[in-house]
Amino acid sequence: MIKISDFGFMHEYKNDISLQIYNLALIVAEIKISNNICINRGCFSKSDFNAKFFKQPYYDEILSDILLKKPLFNGVNLEKTECGFSQNYKEISYEVCKNDLKFKDKNVKIILKEQK
Repeated sequence: MIKISDFGFMHEYKNDISLQIYNLALIVAEIKISNNICINRGCFSKSDFNAKFFKQPYYDEILSDILLKKPLFNGVNLEKTECGFSQNYKEISYEVCKNDLKFKDKNVKIILKEQK
């Protein structure tokens, strides 16, 4: 559904998240998360998005939790590390280290690195 490897900007607001991803100074993807998840103006319920993107019926807020670097599944199997935490749960490997994150399950890989 989405395959992007480039730079972007994420903005967190009170009730939503906006992520713009750029390639050669042009927006190639705009993702907005609020009551629904919208990608380039196409909107899905969170459960429909999870079924299409993750191919799993994960809980509705999993993408928000990943982007905001929060523990997943109420912190199940959470292990503190020197720079953050990691979680291994079923087929999910998730690591937050300072401002970077890595999420991987059997269908999706998300890696975010904060540039300074």
